[in-house]
Amino acid sequence: MQKLINDVRNCNEFTFDTEGEKSTKQLALIQIQTIPQQLPFFVILVELAHLSPIRLLIHLQIKQLFELIFKFRNNIYFWEPLRKEIYPAIVYQWFEWPIKTSVVNLQLKFADWYSWALSHCEMCSLSNRRNAIINAINSDEQMNLLSKCTCHKPSPYRPNEP
Repeated sequence: MQKLINDVRNCNEFTFDTEGEKSTKQLALIQIQTIPQQLPFFVILVELAHLSPIRLLIHLQIKQLFELIFKFRNNIYFWEPLRKEIYPAIVYQWFEWPIKTSVVNLQLKFADWYSWALSHCEMCSLSNRRNAIINAINSDEQMNLLSKCTCHKPSPYRPNEP
């Protein structure tokens, strides 16, 4: 745990997700991935159903971990509203609510990312577009070809829509 705490101390970006228990929908798993400046990165899984008694050292270490993750000037990337994701864990007293961390809802950025990720064919790739533009500055026909990729269907996602 101490190595993990030290690595989290030197990191300021994290992805965050939770899972509920299937039948009760209660929070069961907290998943955190570190996004460090240099590898390695860590995936932290906190299984709430398998915690030791609250008075043990491990709870203090988990609290220290969450305090480091949720400190001011860090960035947390999440998929659902953070209140829905993490607030049920407030009963463990590992962090204060509201958290001070900057949060980024990936749902709102997914449509743009998906459209970018679709640009995988030779005609659509950024480097080929750049080369074609340089080679055909005065050719309208070549520029029109660049915008007519048929390697995939257009994205079904609209910007800023979950």
